Amino acid sequence: MIYPFDSRHKILNNHATIASVSFAWGVTTLLLLTIIWGTSFAVTKDTLVAISPALLLALRSTLSVLSLSWVKPDNRSLRPGLILGVITFLGLACQTIGLSTTTASKSAFIISLNSVFAPLISYLLFKHKVPRRVFVALGVAVFGLGLMTLRNQQGLATGDIWSLAGAFFYGFYIAYLGEVASQGSARFMILIQSLVMAVFGWIWAASKLYEIPTLSPSSWIAILYLGIICMVVPAVLQVYAQRVVPPYLTALLFVLEPVFASLFAFMLLGEVLSPMDWFGAGLVVAALLMASLPKTLKKEHLPT
Repeated sequence: MIYPFDSRHKILNNHATIASVSFAWGVTTLLLLTIIWGTSFAVTKDTLVAISPALLLALRSTLSVLSLSWVKPDNRSLRPGLILGVITFLGLACQTIGLSTTTASKSAFIISLNSVFAPLISYLLFKHKVPRRVFVALGVAVFGLGLMTLRNQQGLATGDIWSLAGAFFYGFYIAYLGEVASQGSARFMILIQSLVMAVFGWIWAASKLYEIPTLSPSSWIAILYLGIICMVVPAVLQVYAQRVVPPYLTALLFVLEPVFASLFAFMLLGEVLSPMDWFGAGLVVAALLMASLPKTLKKEHLPT
């Protein structure tokens, strides 16, 4: 996830919060999350061979709820958690469905557009200013994705469209999280988020329960990894990290996510991008950088 706005995050003014975690810890954590999310595309793609998208999402979310069931309630986090849960369910559902019909590498680059959608959504919902270069970045990114997805006779794959929808919902998540990250307990907020996702997930997966007895041990290991390592741990740590790392730096670190995803897709699935695919991917990364950088670094003050 990325929070690529130029204005200083209002949470940074909360000195008591900043004191709880260091800037170095925040940067290191965000880089680690980028690598973890990069692995999730290949692992999900591989796991979907044995399980439906609906059941995978339901099981992942349930694991998240169980791993956070010890968290103490906090009324301040209830409403934000409910809203984040709905948004995350929609984003993860679209991403998971997309991965069943497109490559992990292409899905990762499409999903990375959340960093361009986020400031636009934040402008519409929360009246944050949007630099003109964000619109330019969107055009560059669309052109780059076109090179990656429209060169064959089949045109835009169904999975590419689902991934694009996922990018929109993740952008929505980023924008909203930026407004509520300091409200109450981060862990309880993520617990409620996971609970909402689990409820919707099991409703969606009601007709796929027969798949559970057929799952292999390797599938269960992948589900555990996706549910805890790729969902719970990053969701909680991201909230704390965004409290001390400036938005533009968060965005710059997360630009590497689709690059890591392509690397792991090659290592685990044998996916290989063509030279033209890499050129298009390079344009997407350039667009993310364009949208993420502040107008001037001198106006951004890093917490000490």
